[in-house]
Amino acid sequence: MSTGTKILSAVFIILAVIGTITYMNRNQETDTTLVREVVTESFPVRVTKIAPKKVVQQLNRIATIEAGKDVTLNAEVSGRIKKIHLSLGDTCKKGDVLVSLEKETYQIAVMSAKATLSQAEVTLNQAQKTLDRTAQLRKSDVVSAHDADVATTAVESARSAVEQARAGHRLALRNLKETKITCPFNGRVAQMLVETGQSLGPGTSVARIVDTDMLELTIAVSSTQLSRMTEGQKVLLTPTAFSQNNTTYEGTVAHLGVAADANTGLYPVEVSIDNTNGSLRPGMVMRASSELGSWDSVLAINADIVLDKEGEPYVFVVKNNTARQRSVQTGERVGDELLIQDGIKAGETVVVSGQDALVDGSKVSIIAKTPQEAQ
Repeated sequence: MSTGTKILSAVFIILAVIGTITYMNRNQETDTTLVREVVTESFPVRVTKIAPKKVVQQLNRIATIEAGKDVTLNAEVSGRIKKIHLSLGDTCKKGDVLVSLEKETYQIAVMSAKATLSQAEVTLNQAQKTLDRTAQLRKSDVVSAHDADVATTAVESARSAVEQARAGHRLALRNLKETKITCPFNGRVAQMLVETGQSLGPGTSVARIVDTDMLELTIAVSSTQLSRMTEGQKVLLTPTAFSQNNTTYEGTVAHLGVAADANTGLYPVEVSIDNTNGSLRPGMVMRASSELGSWDSVLAINADIVLDKEGEPYVFVVKNNTARQRSVQTGERVGDELLIQDGIKAGETVVVSGQDALVDGSKVSIIAKTPQEAQ
């Protein structure tokens, strides 16, 4: 090989080496660019701007209306039903007769008891006169001490017989009175459980009476909610079933529970409802709501926004498209929201969606604000 050929071969080799090095450097720059792009990747998030607002704690429960008074009347004496005076749905006032029993037997018993009482009173009167005469004669030693004692004992015996006869007379009068089964309070006949001509025995159920003028319902609340309720507090009631006029009714807290249910840990609260206009019925299902407290111009955020790390709550605050982890001090939970006591200020922007993928210093791209702020 000539000297010129050797030189030319060396030049080609050098050029090939330079080309290879250049190609490798370009690939390395491309890889570095990709790494840089991965490192600087931004995370899509939704945000909201924190602003003071009014927060209201509302109690909402579903409960069934019950009659304020609901009793089943039973027969106190035996007898055959002579007449039924009221029917299902009728209104009755306290003392109105619902059912009458045949009473002739009880009238005879009253007359017999009265005669027995009269005889006992006559016997007592005679025994008392004898005792008075004996006492006078005893002063003159005409009668013995024994005779005086006998007279005294006779009076005591006669007096006991009178008391017994009076008790029998009162019982006979009571039994006669019980032949008329009456309404114990103002109410309505919810059930009539007997028929005319039916024979009853003591304890037989006769009718069910309910008071529909004053209704009540019972709701279950937590200890925190109970602490914010008072007797006399107003409760708004809305029927859960379809209502054309969509009427809202008003109830009043009548009694606060003093012991929690062993299974649920909740306390009963009784709400009374004035129903003198008769618009409501026992058994209706109502939505009961009442305001338990309110806070004006406070910072509050949805509880789902707040993350937790080893018991320390935090959020992500965005500034210049960078998310910063911020510890917060939370207060009371009101519905779905947490009151914020410290950690963020009004006007700051907080991540509300997508925060699970973030770390302190993550770059973010805001894809949307909350629906309220987007309007």
